[in-house]
Amino acid sequence: MSAKKADGTPHEPPPRIAEYEETTEGGLTLYALRDALERFNYACEITVHTECGHVADAISQHWPEQWSANGWKTQKQKEVKNACLWSDILLLLEEGGHLLRAEGRHEYSELMRYRLPLLAAYQDFFSEVKEW
Repeated sequence: MSAKKADGTPHEPPPRIAEYEETTEGGLTLYALRDALERFNYACEITVHTECGHVADAISQHWPEQWSANGWKTQKQKEVKNACLWSDILLLLEEGGHLLRAEGRHEYSELMRYRLPLLAAYQDFFSEVKEW
C-alpha cells in the first residue's frame, strides 16, 4: 500500500506477508486487498494494481455488489468463490466511504517480484544474493 499523508509526504509501510493454505491467486489478492483496506483511516479513491484478471474484472464491472444483492450467487446461480472475503471488502469500502478501481500491472511490479522473496529469506551472511 502506498499513500500520501496529510502533509504530502509518502507513506509506504512494509507489506504484511502471511501464509494462507490452500488458496488461489485470486484468494491471496483478496486477502491482500482486505488487509490494505483495514489500514485506511479516511475516505480515499483507491486504485488496485493486480495481475489477477478475475479480481480486476470483478472490481471494474462491480460484480461483488451484484453478487451481494443476489445472495452471493453468480448470474448462473453458482456459489461465489471467496464470498466472505468479497463481503469483508464491500463492508470496508462502505464503512470507509472509499471508491475502488482496478488496473493491471504497476510500474514497480518487476521490482516487487524481485524484492519480496528477499524479505522472506533467512538472513545468512554466507549466501549470495543477486544485486538489483
